[in-house]
Amino acid sequence: MFKVAQERRFTRTVPIFVPTDEGHEKQSIKATYRVIADGAMSQLGGTEGQKADLRAMIVSLDDMIDDDGNAVAYTPELLEQFADLPFIRVPLLQVYVEAVTKVKAGN
Repeated sequence: MFKVAQERRFTRTVPIFVPTDEGHEKQSIKATYRVIADGAMSQLGGTEGQKADLRAMIVSLDDMIDDDGNAVAYTPELLEQFADLPFIRVPLLQVYVEAVTKVKAGN
């Protein structure tokens, strides 16, 4: 039986490959998403469209620390910083697409 819900949310651990001098360091962010309808997706192309979609779909981000190991709280400003970084923006979008379509991005 299918449950009709007003808003659907889900949480996923998103792998982030942070660029380093030696290649990449695998880290992760826990992202809580809201499912948005296709019609609510940005009609903008490229980076600006991706950023707009992230603003619509991200509810919160967790499991983040600063350089000193202190917990970092989610803020909309932090999302804006992350949206400007392709090594964070793209995985956040890929995990969302995989979750709502059950298909790996790029297939």
